[in-house]
Amino acid sequence: MDSIRALVSYIVIAINNAEKSEKLAEEIAIRKQSQIELVKLNNQLIKLSELDGLTEIANRRRFDHLFHEEWERAKRDQLPLSVILIDVDQFKEYNDHYGHQEGDHVLCEVAKTLQSIPNRQTDFVARYGGDEFVVVLPNTDEFGAIIVAEKMRSHIVSLQIDHRFSEIANHITLTIGIATLTPQSGMDREGLIRMADKALYKAKDKGRNRVEHFNELVNK
Repeated sequence: MDSIRALVSYIVIAINNAEKSEKLAEEIAIRKQSQIELVKLNNQLIKLSELDGLTEIANRRRFDHLFHEEWERAKRDQLPLSVILIDVDQFKEYNDHYGHQEGDHVLCEVAKTLQSIPNRQTDFVARYGGDEFVVVLPNTDEFGAIIVAEKMRSHIVSLQIDHRFSEIANHITLTIGIATLTPQSGMDREGLIRMADKALYKAKDKGRNRVEHFNELVNK
């Protein structure tokens, strides 16, 4: 009887331990699944935080991060880096006369069209703010950047989005500034943005609906 009692005790302990192990395994499995779900959710939140809510292309935050990475890569590999700044011509007048909903629709159409032009995975289009967009073209010299920019301008013109209140044309147009640099040690990457911005304002001074490259300004 003592032997039987001892055996029964061992069996009960073994069953309890097995149940505990099974529960522990279930808890571990649940925790692992929860961790996987949290990682997925976190990745989704990061993606959403880097997308422009209206146009659904990359936003300024994503641009700042990627531009830093591409600048460092270009500096390390001594390759040219081009930046394109794009302004929708007389967009305020469009909003004032057609309404903000139509204006939002135009921005979405422009964003979709701009994003469809570059054909390399490394090329990058983002909404810079308001009616301005920015494009980063790694390993691209000024001639390659001008080709891309002219394609973008002409594609928007081909959409023939009505803008009867524009002083430039009777449809939506773009003004574009480009800058190209091979980054060197000690250079400020924001300087490349400033160069593109100067080219953009030069293009505006020349009548808009055109492309200007910063390097071209030296002899003008």
